[in-house]
Amino acid sequence: MQRWIRLLPLAVPLFLAACVSATGNAPGPAVGENVCGPGEQVACAAGNFCESPPGQCGSDPSASQCIAQPQACTREYRPVCACDGKTYGNDCQRRSAGVSLRHEGACADAGTGGTGP
Repeated sequence: MQRWIRLLPLAVPLFLAACVSATGNAPGPAVGENVCGPGEQVACAAGNFCESPPGQCGSDPSASQCIAQPQACTREYRPVCACDGKTYGNDCQRRSAGVSLRHEGACADAGTGGTGP
């Protein structure tokens, strides 16, 4: 019994370190650029970014959510305009760059990002 009591201080930090949501994002007060959700209380985990609803481009952080950034994308050409003003070859390339969607189709200024034209 005493052995378990001695191990308890070691187990508690491990348990608390595992307190991360199913999306891999840590709840609680968040600081920085990659925070989103109601009250901007969710810090997106590494490999995720805070995506705004299409067309909102960060105007309402409470409506945004942490989304995984793809590690690989197809080369299918279906251009999208992102909130950074760049045209990406497809939506996967935009998400891989960690940028929210402004609208489908090329941006008016024809800027390019990712591997798009």
